[in-house]
Amino acid sequence: MRKRKLFFGTNHKLKTHTMKKLLPCLSALVFIIQGCSDNPKSDTIFGGATLSYSISQTDEFPNLPPLQSFVFGQTTDAWLFIGGRTNGFHGFPNDGNLAFPRKKANKWIYAYTLSTHSLDSISVDSLPVALKDQFSFTNIQHTQDGDSLYLCGGYGATFTSPNDSTFITDSTFSRVIVSQMVAAVKSHSGAQLRSSVVYAAPDNFVCATGGEMFKINGRFYLCVGQRYQGGYNAGTPPPGLQTYLDAVHSFTITQTASSISLNTASYQTITDGLPDSTTQFRRRDLVVSPGIQTNEMPGISIYGGVFTFGPGYPFTHPIYITVNGQNATYAVDTSHQYSNNYAAANLGLYSKTSKKMYTTIFGGIVENAADTSQASFTKKVMTISRDLQTNTTTYTTDAALMTASDNKYYGAESDFILAPNAPLYNATYGIVDFDALPANQPLVIGYVFGGIIASAPDNNGQSNSSASNKVFKVTVTRNVAGTPPTK
Repeated sequence: MRKRKLFFGTNHKLKTHTMKKLLPCLSALVFIIQGCSDNPKSDTIFGGATLSYSISQTDEFPNLPPLQSFVFGQTTDAWLFIGGRTNGFHGFPNDGNLAFPRKKANKWIYAYTLSTHSLDSISVDSLPVALKDQFSFTNIQHTQDGDSLYLCGGYGATFTSPNDSTFITDSTFSRVIVSQMVAAVKSHSGAQLRSSVVYAAPDNFVCATGGEMFKINGRFYLCVGQRYQGGYNAGTPPPGLQTYLDAVHSFTITQTASSISLNTASYQTITDGLPDSTTQFRRRDLVVSPGIQTNEMPGISIYGGVFTFGPGYPFTHPIYITVNGQNATYAVDTSHQYSNNYAAANLGLYSKTSKKMYTTIFGGIVENAADTSQASFTKKVMTISRDLQTNTTTYTTDAALMTASDNKYYGAESDFILAPNAPLYNATYGIVDFDALPANQPLVIGYVFGGIIASAPDNNGQSNSSASNKVFKVTVTRNVAGTPPTK
C-alpha cells in the first residue's frame, strides 16, 4: 500500500441554518454544519477502548460466483444474488468500445445454500421483459425487510435492443420474496421464479443507479445516485445524458401478496435546493449506511461519493439523514473524509454508553482524496467515528489491510454480510452493539464478499481488474486495558 499522510480538517463550531421548504419536500428541513476532530491512529479509537480488525481470506464458502455491484438478499440458510457485473472496473473508453457490455452483465440469479455450500442458478430469461432487464443491470438500489427484498433502478443494455445499442437507467420498482425466489432457483422453475416477484409501473421518481435505498418507519429512502441514458464513455456526457438526483427521494408503497404500487402522493424530496454545480447531494457510487443519529434513532449516513461538478473530485463531507416519524432532517458534516470514498463493504457499530456511531469501510477506491491527481484503489480499512453528544467526527485507519496473499486490491463494490452471532444494537438495520462486544476476545463479526479485484492501485479499467468471488473473514477485538478476556 502506498502510504500517504492523511490531511484532517480543523475543528469547526456548530452552525445551523433553516432552509426554505422545497415542494414536494420534507417539512422542517434543517441544514446543519458539523465540526470534526483529528485522530489519525493505527488502531480505531473508541473512547476508553480500542477496536482492532483482523481480515483474512477464507475458504469457508466455496463455489460462489465472481460478481460486483450486485443485489444481495438472504434467508437463514441461503444467500441470493441478482444482477451486477462479471468483469472488473468499467474503464473509460473513448474509442467506441463499451464500458458495460451486455455479455459481461450477470444474467443469472444465484442461490447459495450455506449448509451444503452448493450453488444453484436460473436465467433471467424466465422473467417478464421489464424484470429481465432490471435483474441483469448493475448498481441496482435495494434493501431487505424481513423476507421482502425491494429493488429499484439499475443501469445496463436492454434485452430488446440489438447489439447493445440501448443503454438505460431503469425506472422499475420491484419486490422479491426471498425464500420463494431461493426455492425457485434451487428447483430451476421459471414459473416459481415469476411468482416470487412483483413490480410496479415505471416511475421516474425511482429511476436511479449508483445510489442506495433503505426503509425506515415504513418509508423508503432512495439516496442520491444518477440517471444515465446511453452508452458510457470518456469525457463529459452531452446534456441530458447524465443527470444526478441531487437529492434523497422518500416515498411509501401499497402492496399485497400479488401486487405492488408506488404512492405518488407520498413523494418527498430531501435536498439543499442548490444547483447541480454546488449541491452536496451530487453523488453516486458511494457508501450509504444505516446509522444511529442525534435523536438516537436509526437514520442514514451518506459518505464520500463521486463526482464534484467541474473538477470531478470525490466528495469528502458526510451527510446525515435523521428520521423523525414520517419526516426527516439532514446535516452536512464539514469534516473531511480523505479515504475510502467509493462504494465498498461497510459495517456499522453503535455504543449507547458513549453515544458514538462508528462506520468502518473495507477498502475500495480513493487512497487519498486530498491528492486530486488520481482516485486510486486502496487497501485501507477506515472507521468514521461520530460523537452524537459533541457533533464531532474522527477518522482513523486500522492496522489491518483489505488484501490477500496475492497482494491485490479488494473492497470496491463488495458487500458486508454479518455473522449470525454478531451482537446487534438494532437487528432491523444490522447495526452492531459495540458495548456488547466481548472484551479482549476476538470475535468473527462478518464477511466481505465479491466486488472488484485490482492488480494495481491505478484504475485503468478492465485490463488490470476483474470481479471477485473471494470471501474475507472479518474478526474484531475490543481491547479494554486492565480487563480480563471475556469467557
